[in-house]
Amino acid sequence: PHFQATCTDSSLALAGADLWHGCLVREQPKLEIDPKLLEPECRRAILTAMPGIYRSAVSGPVEIKSAEEAQRLSKQLEIAERTAASHMAVGGKVAHVVVARPRFSGSMLDTALDKTLPGKKSGGYKAMCFASPFRCPPVPPANPSAAESAEAPATAVSIQFVWRNGSLLIGAWEEDDASSAEEQEDEEGDEEDDDSLDEPMPVFRLLAMDVLSASPELLLQYRGVGITLNGPLNKAQSGVYNPTRGKEAAIEALSNGLLCVLCLRDRLPKRPCNDFLTNALNFDSTNSWRTVSGM
Repeated sequence: PHFQATCTDSSLALAGADLWHGCLVREQPKLEIDPKLLEPECRRAILTAMPGIYRSAVSGPVEIKSAEEAQRLSKQLEIAERTAASHMAVGGKVAHVVVARPRFSGSMLDTALDKTLPGKKSGGYKAMCFASPFRCPPVPPANPSAAESAEAPATAVSIQFVWRNGSLLIGAWEEDDASSAEEQEDEEGDEEDDDSLDEPMPVFRLLAMDVLSASPELLLQYRGVGITLNGPLNKAQSGVYNPTRGKEAAIEALSNGLLCVLCLRDRLPKRPCNDFLTNALNFDSTNSWRTVSGM
């Protein structure tokens, strides 16, 4: 009877959401999940995404708002992890998979999402909407010297997204050297002080980034975006953006925080692929072509 009572108590505890919620939060404190999403009817979708989240770097706090988001997050994590593994297999030196939820703020988002047609003047050309910056793990130098290896460990990288004229811009700066995109925008046109000549020059490195959205309100996938670490903003071109549930739903999703998966890596020479849509949908990879050819 005692054994039977113990089993019954354990079954009741496992059936509830509180035990699962406590375990998940303890393993990943930066993750925010509503306990209601861990009820039996939604639990499978949430738990499916957990292994990938634990293996990645979470730039928190990151909130999962629905089971649908969790399912999409799980799929995007699989894609990013395959990309990172393939990159390291062909000689890459670093590949970070990051989960983040940047929030776009300000009244300019509606205008910044509109693309200005050539020859037309519009407020969207100058309107810029900045997202909250988030952190990625450090990126080691491409060819570290003995002096560099003896110095302090590399600092984290700050990533910032910006919408302008219907295009996504991405900036990456080491936190010790970098000013944000907003600070760079404010400093344009200002005269330089004489003391600025004594400041050390930032170290520029060429990186590549994939951005995969897990939000059901919009389709956003960019692959192989070229980024200059500690350099200017870079326009994301090789990808797809589509507000699948309408512009208003996309604006709300971007304002409340865009759940996305990033794959940040050092840039390697890649075979030419002129079709941006093919690149964005992963059809330029060997496994994807093998899958398509077998259909």
